[in-house]
Amino acid sequence: APLWQIRPCWADEVEGSFSLSHRAATPESSDVLSFQRRITSMTGAMRVGDCIKDNSLLQIFASMPDSIPRLAWAILGLVAIAWDLFLLPFQAFESDLTACVYGTARLPASVFWSVDLVSNFFLGYYSDSVIEMRPAMVARRYLQTWFAVDLLLVTADWCLVIEASSSG
Repeated sequence: APLWQIRPCWADEVEGSFSLSHRAATPESSDVLSFQRRITSMTGAMRVGDCIKDNSLLQIFASMPDSIPRLAWAILGLVAIAWDLFLLPFQAFESDLTACVYGTARLPASVFWSVDLVSNFFLGYYSDSVIEMRPAMVARRYLQTWFAVDLLLVTADWCLVIEASSSG
């Protein structure tokens, strides 16, 4: 009995393209990796955790959803939320000094949320256990899900900054 069994639906596509070795393969064997690559390239089969990418120029900006830089960005987002919560009581007071301080202190968080809005166009996402990294698909999904909410909040944020800086 052969060590490897090919699914019947794949047999027609891959038969004759290469020969399978009936010897025992170890996990570190290059034959196993080579076999997996050939099967994936010939059938288009994707495994859990694989990335779907394209050759567009924007691909270089795409970021993995669970990468270390993305985690650091999320932590920075928590700091921005904490900063927003700290500044919230200042809106209740109507002095010139409060308006000036509020407008100046509000600016870094507004810049962060604006950059976050743009970066979400390039943030990959999990789809059926694979990571979608094609910029067009990522942008389409973002436009269909959270973009309107993010745009509304960022616009309101900038309106508050402009109003506070013009009154101070």
